[in-house]
Amino acid sequence: MQRLLAQLVTRAEFAKMASELFNIRKTGDCSFDDVNRSDWYYESVCSLALTGIVKGYGNLFGSGDLITREDAAVILERCAKYCNFELT
Repeated sequence: MQRLLAQLVTRAEFAKMASELFNIRKTGDCSFDDVNRSDWYYESVCSLALTGIVKGYGNLFGSGDLITREDAAVILERCAKYCNFELT
């Protein structure tokens, strides 16, 4: 039997996965000092920020920080509510 190893995920990677999973696309600029237009995750982070799904830490998103289970759960719940999924 093979063992599966857990992969650590950054906040930027999770934002990309969540925005793709829920197909959340909103155009506009976001004001995080650590998220630049040239970053591969720029559109995903900005889409989630512009919809109020992610907040960041003041002027920082923390793109390279590892996502916590708590933050991941909050983001998924907000995405579901934004997409009008009924949560029970």
